[in-house]
Amino acid sequence: MNPARTAFAAAAMDLAKLFELFVGSTPIAATAGHPYTAAMTEPHGPSTGGGKQRLQHITFSRGNRTITVGSIDSVERVCEIRGFESLNAQHQERWQEPLYIAPAEFEGFLKRLRAFAGGQQITVVIKELAPPRAAEPIEPTGPAWPAWLIVFLLLGGLAGVIIYVVVTR
Repeated sequence: MNPARTAFAAAAMDLAKLFELFVGSTPIAATAGHPYTAAMTEPHGPSTGGGKQRLQHITFSRGNRTITVGSIDSVERVCEIRGFESLNAQHQERWQEPLYIAPAEFEGFLKRLRAFAGGQQITVVIKELAPPRAAEPIEPTGPAWPAWLIVFLLLGGLAGVIIYVVVTR
């Protein structure tokens, strides 16, 4: 262990190396083109701020495209991963094309991830993003006064003007 690194940073770096060995070393076959590679980020410096910067992101990379799949909180011992549908929707939104991974390949990745996480006493949670809600119709807001009252007041005002003109002549 590098003595300049804090205990949290060293543990996070070790976790990333283990991830690379057990999960990232197996390419994720693509339905078109080159396979994807799974990776976990390492701390960017010698400290994680006492564990405050403890999230390590898990990504899929292929060529110059990288998409975040989820993250591991090494202090809470929880790994949150986007479900296949959510990940595919995010990829489609970002690059206007689907994620070229078959669901069975994604399940293989999850199986390797769960085996790795289980050995590290980390709980894996799959998160599907909620589907976008349909916009609620906006009801037109009318005047605070009923229309009949406005018409009545206008007619009353007009009648008052007519009477005034007639009387003052």
